[in-house]
Amino acid sequence: HIALAFANVIRKGPIGIVGASGTGIQEVTVMIDKLGSGISQAIGTGGRDLKAEVGGIMMIEGLKALQNDPLTKVIVLISKPPDKEVARKVLSILKEGEKPSVVYFAGGDPEVIKEYGSIPGLSLEDTAHKAVAIAKGISIEDFTGFTVTGIDKIIQEETKKLKEKQRYIRGLYTGGTLCDEAMIILSALVGDIYSNIPLKPEGKLSDINKSYRHSLIDLGDDEFTRGKPHPD
Repeated sequence: HIALAFANVIRKGPIGIVGASGTGIQEVTVMIDKLGSGISQAIGTGGRDLKAEVGGIMMIEGLKALQNDPLTKVIVLISKPPDKEVARKVLSILKEGEKPSVVYFAGGDPEVIKEYGSIPGLSLEDTAHKAVAIAKGISIEDFTGFTVTGIDKIIQEETKKLKEKQRYIRGLYTGGTLCDEAMIILSALVGDIYSNIPLKPEGKLSDINKSYRHSLIDLGDDEFTRGKPHPD
């Protein structure tokens, strides 16, 4: 057997995934394994699949495959920020099936996901927790990750290390979805985030090799990887 691209050794189980995000699939599958469940199938579509120009072609095919797969009891969908109409098209097909599902569309509206009968994931980690809860037949709750006390402790420890002139957040990520997720969370707290894969066009860095204010960089983007190994 020859594995093309990255892979993790994880246990088999009842959760099937279709993702327009390689690192998103990787993060969720590893978390599912750590939580004691496993994966039936993990299907990657390419990060642009839910763009308007593509129309979700591969995600729809992957979704249909999981709906017909006897080993898959729970379906998880993952995507970088999708086109709104394409997202609705995918969700409508998901609704036609009988299997429970958790959907994480980065930057998507959780209420729209609920409207189509699926459970919204608030983050990649939250998505994994909810999928495992469904698979195990236990209570489904939002996973926030840290207690307020725990966060305060981290803040106090880290701020002590900062110099007076250090004012801006800088982040380097080896995957677009990880970078998107961080930008979505941070922008609600600190305002505009600049990037080579910005949430808004006006947040585009003019020079990917030079940070500006709060800057988060996806090192796996085409500008860095064309003709070179991917940092994953």
